[in-house]
Amino acid sequence: MIKSYKSFSELKTEFENIYANIDKKYIGHTHWHKNDEPLSEHISKTVHYFHTIVNVHDLEEIIDNIIFEIAGSNYELGNFIKILFYNSIIFHDFGKINL
Repeated sequence: MIKSYKSFSELKTEFENIYANIDKKYIGHTHWHKNDEPLSEHISKTVHYFHTIVNVHDLEEIIDNIIFEIAGSNYELGNFIKILFYNSIIFHDFGKINL
């Protein structure tokens, strides 16, 4: 690959402001014997575990290569696909806000 896409660390920095300021009244998970987990905390944990898995298993280069197979040398399209991939994992429960 000639040019790499934005890293997951860069994307984390770009999207932190979105989930860091979600009102605590929105709940990510409830359980009968645990305290409710605020959505912002749930997303923050998801980000942490995602980055841990990517780093432990060296997945970023693999994901970038798959994206390159789709986007080719279109760097803008490749970044867009990577952002969609990242956001689909990080914000998988964002619909719970239901505004």
